[in-house]
Amino acid sequence: MEKLSVDKLKELWATKKKEILIVAGIVVVLCLLLSRCGGKSGEHDALLTMLEKGEYQSAHYYIDSLQRQAIEEGKKDEQKESKLPNLYGEWTLSSNYGNEDAFEKVSFDEDGTCKIGNESLKWRMTNEYDTSLDIDVTEGETKKYRVSVNTGNKEITLSMSQYENDINTSSVGEYRNLSLYDAIEITPENWDDYFEIVEEGSFGENACGEVESFNYYQYLALKEEYVDKLSYSLSKLVMELDFTYGQQGCQVDLANKKYTLTDSYVVDEYDHDSTVYTFNYSSNNDEIYYRTQLMSSYYNEAGGYLSSFKTKMQVLRTQGTIYLLK
Repeated sequence: MEKLSVDKLKELWATKKKEILIVAGIVVVLCLLLSRCGGKSGEHDALLTMLEKGEYQSAHYYIDSLQRQAIEEGKKDEQKESKLPNLYGEWTLSSNYGNEDAFEKVSFDEDGTCKIGNESLKWRMTNEYDTSLDIDVTEGETKKYRVSVNTGNKEITLSMSQYENDINTSSVGEYRNLSLYDAIEITPENWDDYFEIVEEGSFGENACGEVESFNYYQYLALKEEYVDKLSYSLSKLVMELDFTYGQQGCQVDLANKKYTLTDSYVVDEYDHDSTVYTFNYSSNNDEIYYRTQLMSSYYNEAGGYLSSFKTKMQVLRTQGTIYLLK
């Protein structure tokens, strides 16, 4: 397209001054939009051609189309940026992959700088996927490290490899950013804010498919509202608990697989037991748990009770911390 000469600009100003003033603001906005969505020279030329020909209606539709494009591009940018905060902050080594020289700490700042060991370097995002980010760490134009951040679940991890001449030479280690989590120390005073006793009944069948037995289980489990936030790899917890033992009355309908605990309870002669329980992560189909099993009680059909039933739980002491994603 021919460049506008000074004489041409004077002519346009003289003959279409009003129109130029009207569209001037639109052109400025459009230039910003074109810049934002990576506008190419062809898009600029197309707009200028329309304006030169006085095709203001076409120019309006064209601007509207580019604006919608810019909005969509902006949404994509926001989605990409929303994952970057997972990168920021200080990361602590959690596994050195057998590398004794792995850095104990690395950190990444929002301004594109980072610290690896004693080096102050630059970082830039190279790829973004649904569940991860790829970051290049550079010194000048030289890539020194490749960093991958797993953002797919609550177990957010950062793994780092060392590069030389653009070749991966070694794995540095895996890191965790504790600032992404709320660290909650569990105590005898606050345990029931986060944990609760849950029960399960299990009916056993014989080889012919007939229900012939019932077992009752109790667990001390993390409350459901916290399970999806829990980092099970960071969380460690044990509790020392005291119970009263006895025989718990129970009505069981084997045919319909139903059971009901009754008010009847008989205390055993040796009725106390103090045990240290360790909490573990487990999953069953779509269900996820962080819990410890308190009891497994067999149903005595002749007597109509559950044997070795524990009750009157007391928390004697606790040791551990759970980590919940903020």
